Amino acid sequence: MKPRQKKSLMWLYYALLTLLCSLLETAVFSRLPIFGVRIVLIPSLVALVGACRGADEGGAFGLLAGLFWASSGVGSPAVILLLTAAGCFGGYLCDALLTRRLLSALIASAIALLGTLVLAAMLHAYLHGGSGRVIFAAILQAIFSLPAAAALYFPVQAIGKVGG
Repeated sequence: MKPRQKKSLMWLYYALLTLLCSLLETAVFSRLPIFGVRIVLIPSLVALVGACRGADEGGAFGLLAGLFWASSGVGSPAVILLLTAAGCFGGYLCDALLTRRLLSALIASAIALLGTLVLAAMLHAYLHGGSGRVIFAAILQAIFSLPAAAALYFPVQAIGKVGG
């Protein structure tokens, strides 16, 4: 198989994984809230792709995942910018400061989850009037989403090996 075909197949698998994560968020985790918050997979998936593939490809994937997530009605349009930044940050963190291993990818995922969810909650509280409860709920949501990020690392790493 040619390298271009391998890359195309890899991005197709990443798109299918994004669709699967979106379906899990909507169909399963939205019905099983933990302490009133639901598990979020897309920001950690974007950070993990950035951590495994680099800042450029992570940012491009974050942009496309943000467009998909915002157009599906789950997130606000600000999510597009936040997920692009999360993908770039995950790649930059693992390229410049850490190695591309599980622990560094989880650190990037935790920072991306906290940043994305807390900034989205602050924007929501500012625009719609809210209190600190929204930000506290976003922090809880990020904490409860971290084990799912650990489970997502292995499929992301396997898909990354397809593209070379």
